[in-house]
Amino acid sequence: MRIKELINSFEEDYPLETSEDWDNSGIQVGDINQELKNIMVTLEITEEALARAVEEDVNLIICHHPLIFPTIANIDKDNFKGSKLINAIKNNIVIYASHSPIDMAGFNEYIFNRLGFQSEGKISYTNEAKTLAYGDYANEKISLRPLVEQIKENLDLDHLVVWGDKNEFKKIGLVTGSGMSFIEDVKRLGIDLFITGDIGHHDAMDAIEQGITLIDISHEGSEKFFTYFVERILDEEFEDGQINIIKYYNEDKYLRKIM
Repeated sequence: MRIKELINSFEEDYPLETSEDWDNSGIQVGDINQELKNIMVTLEITEEALARAVEEDVNLIICHHPLIFPTIANIDKDNFKGSKLINAIKNNIVIYASHSPIDMAGFNEYIFNRLGFQSEGKISYTNEAKTLAYGDYANEKISLRPLVEQIKENLDLDHLVVWGDKNEFKKIGLVTGSGMSFIEDVKRLGIDLFITGDIGHHDAMDAIEQGITLIDISHEGSEKFFTYFVERILDEEFEDGQINIIKYYNEDKYLRKIM
């Protein structure tokens, strides 16, 4: 199988046409006409991930966060992004990113399910014609303390941050990554407990005043299981042992920690 064939199959379910305007999903670098050897799946493209890819004879890396984002002016060996791109080219590695397309077509709901909830609807539709949307919510009567422990256990987190002093809730919502731009949709839906990452002080104060309690699981914490999600997709594409799929977990290195 050529890499191009796998990407075409992948994009049937996660089409680039659904990318947000600000996104840069798709092929970042590489020759997609070469025969596929081994695949790596990772959240971020780091030097360590690339070194492991070379070691394992990988020629396709599927990542969540684009390496070329939003843009870069040149590919310079002395620039940390340029260095990674040159390293990939020298080793015939294709880097493919699926960011907003995969967010809107299953990944968010996968994390919501992982927390122990079944989605009852989407928080914000970005493309009504194709029913693609961000976020998931459910009507759940829940208490804060047991939920905090449940989230930490199910997402394998050492800590999280709670904004607000309420203890009982009726509706829970989640947007992976940075979800505070959806707070008006959260309010409109009557969600009183919202889980996301990258929550700033002023946004948190505004939400609390509107009756919404927030749980910040960090950007990385909300997306660290991207590798599992994509592995499940690839398992449906290949028979057991047909291709080597390497999950590279560099996420914990970047999680903010309370010391």
